[in-house]
Amino acid sequence: MMYIRPEDVLSPRDKVKNLEIIINNDKEDYSIALLEYNGTECVGVRWNTTNEEKDNIGTPQSRGIPTWFILPKEIAEVYLEKFLKEKEKKENDLKNRIKLYLKK
Repeated sequence: MMYIRPEDVLSPRDKVKNLEIIINNDKEDYSIALLEYNGTECVGVRWNTTNEEKDNIGTPQSRGIPTWFILPKEIAEVYLEKFLKEKEKKENDLKNRIKLYLKK
């Protein structure tokens, strides 16, 4: 089987909508996404691959179809707060580097 990209994991089709990948660490790692699940905004996680000797559809899966594990809200909130702080820090570091460059 071939590698399934996290942006292509839309199952169950009647429940998963508005998928937005936040973290995509590609093959052999995990992905995290914002998505609507059954009409509710939530955070999903999945391992992108499994043992290559078996398949590459990742985990979790349901009857051979790749799916998302929906994080409990309490865990998702902690993760998203940390994610936003790290993103803001990286953006500020880049802004400061640009400002230093412009001052030279």
